[in-house]
Amino acid sequence: MGKKKTPFFERLLQKNAEQENKNKTTGKSKKSRSWKIATTSTVLVLAVATGITVPLVINSTKKNFIDGYASNTNVASAKIGDHNLDLNFGDFKDIYQNHNTSTSEERLKEIDKIILYYLYDQEQKASAEYQKLWNDSKRSDEKDNNSFRLPTLDELKTKFKNELVDIENNMKLQFGTANWQTEFNKHLVQKYNGAKNIDEAVKNKTFEHIKTDALRRFRLTNGDSKKDEIERKSKDGKHVFGWWHKDNNENKFIELEDKSKLALATDSFVFKDSYKSIDPFIDSYIANEKPRIISEFTIPGIAPAKKNEKWKIDKNIFLRYLFYAKQDTFGLKKVTKGYNVVKEKFNSFDHYIKSVVSKTNGNNIPPDEAIQYSSILNMFSTSKEDIKKNWGTSGLTSISELVTGDNFQKFLANNTKLLFGDNYTDSNSGSNSQKPKEINLFNEIEKIKVEIDKFVNKNGNGVDSSSSGGSSGNGNETVLNNEQAAEYNTKLEKFFTEVNESQNKGLTEKVFEENILKKFAEIFETSGKIQTVYNVKFDNNGSNGAKNVKGILSPEGFKLLIFGNEIKKDDLVKMIKNDFILNSKYKKQLGVRYNALQKLNKQLSRNEYILKMLQDNVFKKYLKTQNNNFATDQNGKKLENVKYNEQSINDLITSLTVAIQFDKISNFIKLSKAAAAWIETRAKNSYDELFELKDGKAYFKYNKDKTAASLVLEYLKKEFNLEAK
Repeated sequence: MGKKKTPFFERLLQKNAEQENKNKTTGKSKKSRSWKIATTSTVLVLAVATGITVPLVINSTKKNFIDGYASNTNVASAKIGDHNLDLNFGDFKDIYQNHNTSTSEERLKEIDKIILYYLYDQEQKASAEYQKLWNDSKRSDEKDNNSFRLPTLDELKTKFKNELVDIENNMKLQFGTANWQTEFNKHLVQKYNGAKNIDEAVKNKTFEHIKTDALRRFRLTNGDSKKDEIERKSKDGKHVFGWWHKDNNENKFIELEDKSKLALATDSFVFKDSYKSIDPFIDSYIANEKPRIISEFTIPGIAPAKKNEKWKIDKNIFLRYLFYAKQDTFGLKKVTKGYNVVKEKFNSFDHYIKSVVSKTNGNNIPPDEAIQYSSILNMFSTSKEDIKKNWGTSGLTSISELVTGDNFQKFLANNTKLLFGDNYTDSNSGSNSQKPKEINLFNEIEKIKVEIDKFVNKNGNGVDSSSSGGSSGNGNETVLNNEQAAEYNTKLEKFFTEVNESQNKGLTEKVFEENILKKFAEIFETSGKIQTVYNVKFDNNGSNGAKNVKGILSPEGFKLLIFGNEIKKDDLVKMIKNDFILNSKYKKQLGVRYNALQKLNKQLSRNEYILKMLQDNVFKKYLKTQNNNFATDQNGKKLENVKYNEQSINDLITSLTVAIQFDKISNFIKLSKAAAAWIETRAKNSYDELFELKDGKAYFKYNKDKTAASLVLEYLKKEFNLEAK
């Protein structure tokens, strides 16, 4: 039988890891005649493997060099139609060396300047018109507002030249005739981007100054500051800035019952859809980031990385799970065991948001349910503080964030088919090898409580377990009111805190390890091993209770997880609206949010905004009036006074498209390497039942057609839109 071929991604990561280890062990870089491989070339390799066409491209000038393999080192093989393609490092030597990165960067700088000057001119003219319209429509109690208009380029140049002349004159006085010129030149180089004279310095300073305002169309506005602009009317009663009220105005701003408004638009002064619309931001975010809302609640109890290491439980927090919560505490209608408080109240972030935004009593006091859940999280959850303060979520989480660091286990928990393969089932039927282990977590904590109550009674510090509510749910409990709960809690706390190891009194280490640590570990272990993910049984509150709860053993404890549905455009707009409601009405009391607008308002890279402008027909028409300073004839000789044409623009678009794809691939490599490392460590630790090692490689135990890393990477290719088209 032929040897199974190692998938490309695994070989690529393996090569990278081998080379990194080689660099670490050699201690210092050695001079060699062999060529150097830059990050660019590695990305080229991956681009081919993912089915991306790779012309000679414009790319970043940043290069992280590592010692190169021999030119005949094979890194990839692929079947394209009937052709078997084998790729060696040497195949990319000429491509990289013959690619004039410096020239490409100069081309980008040139087109960047054309774009930014063009955009600033548009914004400047529009800002002047905006200011005029604003002041012409001012109310009788208003004064003219002259802060809107942006200065013209000539005004900026005059301002900066005057500043430099003042600096020059001061230096003449400070350093004298013999030295002022040297000091002034040094100042120009350091403060004005390498300028050699005043004219260059003015030009450089002007260009740097206009960037922020030129790119207004590529960032979102401070939405809650636009109420006056949206509502403003002229003396004839018409809206001054009519764009807000044309066509689908519900997609341009959100209005609440109190008439407060949130703008859904860019910061541009140019009132055209191509400049103002938020739609491209939303569409791009959903397509590329694939966001989810993940709700969590962390139970104290930390599993070790390896089987023979010790579990950890925070005694003080675990004690709260064994206490009785008094009636009216946390909005409870009766005395309730601590762990049942968590069981009854844990739910998704969306669930609690709905309870707030659907409130119609008109005041700004959030419903008790929402306030109480904040208290429950603070009392019982061991999640990070920022998560607890935000009702158990970090807000919108992108696919990149989900596969980063410790979040990768959440990624697997949400994609259990990777762990169990095609036989995976979500139903209650099926064998244990087809789905995660189901645990009845709160029943098991009840059993721990029963055993601890027995020890409390033996120590003489507590009440009989049968009368303490510590029985296993037989209905004969006598802790029915707050006084009885307080008495029980006091005695249990003494058992936990008044410990004497020599007299075997209280919660000694032996009692703690055998009756809490060991029993807690047994909830999750099968034949001495844990699992990557669990199904957690919730059977409370009927239709209002938590549904489809997963669980993972994390460095913070056992996380209960609810994964939200795939987010669509309407969902995202609703989240933005809910954030606005929460911020407008309940900011001081709650401070929770999806962080939707903040996530959307991602700054574009230079390559990204250049590409968008080259795809803008209005700008393309303008660009064709500009000289292409890099135009050459067939022999490579520079041509003078040649304008940009359709071909030169299309060449730039092609190059930029691939360059942006390279950036995505570079990020993908970084994330996939981290994922592969997590998988390998998990398998080597030999404590997770769902992983196994074979011939030194990590496999999912119940899905082992390929290595675990290969399966994950193939899935991630789809998520990152890197599959061959």
